Amino acid sequence: MGNHSFDTKDPLGKWFDLQEDYQDYLSDDTSSRKATHLATTCWHLIDWLFTHYVALNGPIAGFATLTDYREDLYPRCPNLKLMHDIANGSKHAELSRPKSNIKDTNKKMGGFGAGFSRKDFDVSRLEIHMEDGSIIDFYDVAEDVVTFWNNYFNNVLGIYPSKDRD
Repeated sequence: MGNHSFDTKDPLGKWFDLQEDYQDYLSDDTSSRKATHLATTCWHLIDWLFTHYVALNGPIAGFATLTDYREDLYPRCPNLKLMHDIANGSKHAELSRPKSNIKDTNKKMGGFGAGFSRKDFDVSRLEIHMEDGSIIDFYDVAEDVVTFWNNYFNNVLGIYPSKDRD
């Protein structure tokens, strides 16, 4: 078997990929491509951590299966379920096992540019429409999940990654 991701070989490398994907998304936060790429990296980091740390008896060992590990993470960051559905929904033509209640996603064109406050003005955004009728801004989900992963690396794994990795 083995890892086939070129120079990303461990969860720390995947965390660095996440930082780059997040900055790329922030540079154009209405890009569906950049958002789905970020969602995919956010979601797949779980697999990287499980394989590297849990399965190899590392600092977060004790989970029998990847599903058990995911179930431990969801209460800590419920938006991981949204990232799952966006990542897998963009990969497959149909999402067979959703983890959240997303009804649809949409790019909404607002009347104001990105320089205006997201909370006070109608700026363009990527929206997540939920089954209950609520609408969530992907920007907020992305910020929440990236913050979660940063805190997880620091507080759970005891890793304080440096952005100067080269």
